[in-house]
Amino acid sequence: GTIVVTGATGGLGKAIVQRMKQLDHHFEAVLTVRSLSSVKGNDLRASLGEDKRFCIWQLDLENLESVRTFSMSLRIYISSGQMKPITAIICNAGFMSRLRPKSTQDGYERAFQINYLGHFLMVNSLLPAVARHHCRVVFVTSFTHDPTCLRAKLLPLPQKLWVETELMIRPPVPRRNSTRVGFAIYARSKMCLMMFMHALQEQLDQSAQFQNIAILAVDPGFVGA
Repeated sequence: GTIVVTGATGGLGKAIVQRMKQLDHHFEAVLTVRSLSSVKGNDLRASLGEDKRFCIWQLDLENLESVRTFSMSLRIYISSGQMKPITAIICNAGFMSRLRPKSTQDGYERAFQINYLGHFLMVNSLLPAVARHHCRVVFVTSFTHDPTCLRAKLLPLPQKLWVETELMIRPPVPRRNSTRVGFAIYARSKMCLMMFMHALQEQLDQSAQFQNIAILAVDPGFVGA
């Protein structure tokens, strides 16, 4: 079947691709990059060599129109028989900044959109194209999603920033750049992702059409990107 991997040029993404290259069985892999003409995109293309199982598609999670275009194009490829139904989606792309929060052109805080909202839209849009007999959707998560964890307790942020939706989407801008603020914003985006995973699995389990789809979380720990 078809395997979709977001964030294929990052540290963990590269490791995923390298492991897939070592597999003997046949599959079709759609590796996503933010820009096809970027240095990282060209490096990824070079690393694949002549392996025809892989193709590189553009997907900018920071732009919801890009997410819609990607999802629609892939659905068309699959429905027309040019590619097989999706058997795995690996939502690996992620973002954290030490700079002050910035909004995307869609009006959402960048980490919130890249880590959570973009993947939310993509996964829901691709559900019609998954293999009905078996599919896994894997989200790269983080222990930081839990506001009671040790690192979260060290953050000098009021509790309301963890529970008020509007503050997650558009957090207050601190006076200076802050690693702690960037960490907190990242952690909240992962919390949203975990909530989405649980809700999605419950909905799929209640559907005769999608009962064979498994939603999985993987926490790789600290990984250099």
